Amino acid sequence: MHVDLFTKSVLLTIAVFLGVIAVRFLASGDPVQAQVGDFDHVRYMGRFGIGNQSGNVYMNGRTGELYGYGFGSKSDFSPEIMFLGRLTKLGEPLAGK
Repeated sequence: MHVDLFTKSVLLTIAVFLGVIAVRFLASGDPVQAQVGDFDHVRYMGRFGIGNQSGNVYMNGRTGELYGYGFGSKSDFSPEIMFLGRLTKLGEPLAGK
């Protein structure tokens, strides 16, 4: 009987503390709105590699320009940024520089 009373007391204490946590969460202030970053228009398009060169392709959503980052050889640890072209319309080739 003593163990049963102890177990019920521990479970009741846990339930009370969980209730306090839930009430604090519900009674907290207004939700915080995230600020939009400076580079929210930059989109990751995918990974690209040919031979010993590889890198990531990014698109500027405002201008449609595509850039490659890290297209140096794998033995060269200094990444390069390359302008790959500009998207004009779907199905048309990339516009040059």
